[in-house]
Amino acid sequence: MTTFAPIPPAPQGGQLATLESILDELCRFGSPRLLCMGGGWHAACEMYVTAVGAKFEINSEFGHTSPTEAALLCLSRVRAAVAAASTKP
Repeated sequence: MTTFAPIPPAPQGGQLATLESILDELCRFGSPRLLCMGGGWHAACEMYVTAVGAKFEINSEFGHTSPTEAALLCLSRVRAAVAAASTKP
């Protein structure tokens, strides 16, 4: 069973984050995509990288029941990847 990260608070106030605020945050790190296939929603973010010819993409799984759920999982994975890269020597 997949465990999802808690929904982050909206930038202002204590309300839950909206799909718009999640996508806005993803845009800080790369170019997000959100799509609905026959089996459900999927989110991906092609991360900004400085190496010539390099590509780095983070994805949610396919089959999420809502676009927010897919985008949120992608965002939590982006945050984890950025945190891991920040702690490497």
